[in-house]
Parts: sequence; structure tokens; C-alpha cells
Amino acid sequence: MSGRISQKAIDDTVRRKGELVTAGRYSTSRRIASDFDFDDSSVLGAGATGKVHLATRVGGHRCAVKSVQKKKLSKSARDLLMNEAGLYLSLDHPHIARLEQVYESRTELHFVMEHLEGGELLSCLKRDLKFPEPRAADAMRQMLLAVAYLHAHGIAHRDLKPENFVFAQAGEFSHLKMIDFGFASRFTEDSKMSQPCGSLHYVAPEVLTKSYTEKADLWSMGVIAYTLLCGRSPWHPYKDSRKETLKRVTAGDVSYCPERFDVLSEDARDFVKALLTLDPSKRLSAAEALEHRWIQQTATTAPALVDDNIAHKLKSTGRTTPFRKICLSMAASTLSQKEAEHLTKQFHALDRNNNGALTRESFRELVGEENQLDVDAVFANADLGNDGEIGFTSFVVASMDQRPSQEVLRPLFNRLDADRNGKISARDLRSILGPCFEGLSPSDLIREADTTGDGCISWPEFCAYMMQGDLSNFNTVEDAVEPTCFLKLKVDDARSWIRRVSGRMSFSEADGITDGARNSEDSRGVAKFFLRLPLRTTM
Repeated sequence: MSGRISQKAIDDTVRRKGELVTAGRYSTSRRIASDFDFDDSSVLGAGATGKVHLATRVGGHRCAVKSVQKKKLSKSARDLLMNEAGLYLSLDHPHIARLEQVYESRTELHFVMEHLEGGELLSCLKRDLKFPEPRAADAMRQMLLAVAYLHAHGIAHRDLKPENFVFAQAGEFSHLKMIDFGFASRFTEDSKMSQPCGSLHYVAPEVLTKSYTEKADLWSMGVIAYTLLCGRSPWHPYKDSRKETLKRVTAGDVSYCPERFDVLSEDARDFVKALLTLDPSKRLSAAEALEHRWIQQTATTAPALVDDNIAHKLKSTGRTTPFRKICLSMAASTLSQKEAEHLTKQFHALDRNNNGALTRESFRELVGEENQLDVDAVFANADLGNDGEIGFTSFVVASMDQRPSQEVLRPLFNRLDADRNGKISARDLRSILGPCFEGLSPSDLIREADTTGDGCISWPEFCAYMMQGDLSNFNTVEDAVEPTCFLKLKVDDARSWIRRVSGRMSFSEADGITDGARNSEDSRGVAKFFLRLPLRTTM
């Protein structure tokens, strides 16, 4: 089967969420092998349509890649994949595994996903048999935050089960993240969904009668809660008979095991029953479940206090130019696990409504009524997607050091340097971003950082652009002239330039000038001196 099965879904996502959502994340012109090294021996999973392999981005981090042969897909399978690509790219929440990129050719479709190393929640449950209440409450809270985000944005998952929640890292207190959006669907409040889908032991009764709302997801969460707390499914007595299980699920006839369920706390029992309520209108919503006393008082993760430094960065967010916006958004996905977990806690502390995004109202509450602060303008600057809210990625960008470190810049430069020739060209950007971004051509974007006017962005130019000419984050001149550092490159460029313009100066004489600059005590002054020199070094 040829043709672009994802393009329609991608276009719909751009209309809903803005161009930044898909910028650099959907490609039909690049081969995935150009950007990733595959470990064919590391198969992370397999399904009816393809396998999931471990891969490493060239010069970057590890990812999980789901590859699908399009010729093997039925029409219904193609429709599901098209839906999954568009929906998944639009999602932006710390408890949802990030879909980093989609590559589509005439014959294949590849989903490049965040690599989660901690294993499925189901595997953990099988090992530990059941969770103590505090641990179960922590897990339920994280999962419900993801569900609340989906529902607040008009999306139902429709296949929630322990297999579809994965720990980011090994360890009891690692973050849980939601995966697999093959059955996810947009919904509206004035209509009901009818497609029967999901897994029998977790599906809501109303799904089987083909008339349901997003509340079906909350029934599934109730089954998960019961399973975590009791160590087995509420349909365990009928495990040997699919027909009997189907009958009981359709009737909503939950089997509460007295020996396992009655020993739980009163709040835990009330929480489970409030989710496993047959009438969807009386069933808790995700937002209500997060406010339940069992979650609020039993979960061991204490709400974080807002970090003053992050609050200050949000308040001082300035206007971001298009190319810089793209770069910072890509850099946001390279955070270490420790950094990501800290920012996740901060994000939830600010997300008072638990809808997975900062609204204008919550942002105004954060910044207060400070004099001379145009709250609407600052909010607009932080809202990189221009969709009326500050999502998690926009929050991370606003919270990041606006002059990223070398550790962040080098993988980012390598990613933008698509043809690996040491410079970022308009052709590179076109292959990554497409023909335009926010009305600007790739050549227009290049001009933002191209100080020499040669139509390309060299590594020194890229550093100067991203660090805005400020090298004050280096503690000493010695730090600044490490072999891979920007200032070292400028020093080398200076030596080459001096020799070129003099025509007679020896290496030792040029070294005398540049070494004298190195030995200066004023590292910022050295940086400013070399920043004034022409950028002509070929990397």
C-alpha cells in the first residue's frame, strides 16, 4: 500500500495545536536509517503489524521505534494508524510517553517513541502480587493525571490496562507513563462513541452495548485500582470462561473478594466502588477521582512547592523567534530523567485544575499583580504552540536556561545538521521541518543565525545564536577553552583569521596573541573580543 496514510491526521493536528507540535517530528523525505542506529537484536515488543526495536539517535539518546510494513495493513488498520499518528503527536504531558517523530515512506511507517526502561505496570504487579495502599495511590494518581489531561482535551483512550502504563526507569518510585493510543478517539460532550474496543477484563459495560462516553475510561481505572490493591481481577472467579466473564462485565456485576477487598481501608474501598459504578453519570470523572480523599491523603508523593527560580523564569519569558522556538522545543526532549522529574513536580504544582496545562487564569494567579508586568504578553510568549495554554513542553522551554549548555547544544546541532557536513543549511531544515514554519521558509529561518551571510549556520554561529553572545556560564577562561567548547572554537578561528589577514604571521606569533587572550582574568571580556571576530572556521 503506497500513499501517505498519516498526512491527513498530521494536518488536522496542526490546525488544532499549531505548527510547533509537528515541527521536525513528521517526515516523508528522510530515511529513518539516516538518523538512527538500530540494534536488531534488541526487540522490545512485537504486535500484529510490526516490531518495536531499540534504536539510538545519531549523536543522541536511545529511543523505541515501532515499525510497520504498510502492505500488511488492512483498511481498518490503516485508519487506526492514521488516527494514532495525529492524536499521539498532539499529546504533551509528563505522564504520557512522548512520540518524538514519525517517519513515513511509500512502504513503511515508523513511530519513534521515548524509551521507557522500567517495564510495564503489569510486570511489576506480577512480581509484587499486589501494592500496599500508599504505593497503589501513588500509581493511581499518576495514571489519573494522564487520563484527566486526555479528557480535558477531548480525547478518550479506550484501552486502559496495566500493560499500557510503563515506568520511565527501574525502581519503585519511578514515574509512570501512558502508552498505546491505537484505540484513542476524540469525543464531544453532545455525542456518544459506539465502536466496541478495549480489553474484556477492563472494558466498561456501556462499551459492550455500543453507547458510551469518556467515563468508560474511569471504569477501566477502577478495574486497575482493584487489581493493584487486591492482586487479582474482579472477574477472577470467571477467568476460565470468557462467556461468563463477558456476561458479568456487561451486567457490571463486580465480584469483590471479601478476603482481599474488605481488609482495605474504608477510603480505598469507597474509591474503587466510586469508579466501578454501573451508571456512568454517577461514576467519578478523572478530575473528581484525583480529588478523592484516598488519593489526597494516602498517596505518599507530597505536592511540590513552586520553585522561585522557575516562577521568575516564567515571569520573564520574552518573545521567541521562530528558529529559536524550534531549537528550544527540540532541546526540551533531551532533559535528563532527574531534570524531567523535577520539572514534572513543578508543572503539577502550577496545574491547579489537573487538566495538564497552564491556563491564562492559573498563570495570572502565579505571577500575581506585579507592577509593570503585562501578564497577557508574557503568557503569549510562553505559549509556544499558540493554542491558548502552556503545555508541558512550553513550560519546560520557559523553565530552561535560555542559554543552553554545550551538552544540550551539540546533539541539537547534530540533529539539525541533517546531511552531517558540519553546517545547518536550508536544505537540512527543509528535510526536517518541511517547506515552511509559521510562514517562514527554511532560508528565512537560517538568516536568523547566519551572521556571515553564506546561507548556512556553522557550529560557532549556532552557539553564538543560542547563547545570545553570553558566555558568562563559564566559570573561568580555562573552562571556556576546553577542546569542544565554543570559545575554544573562536580562539582557533581567531588564529586562522590573524594568519590569513597578515599573510606573514607565523603560528607561534598568532598563538602569542590568542594565548594572551586566554590568560586574561576577564573571561567575559575575552568572549566579547572573540565574538567580534568574523566567523569563518570550517567545522
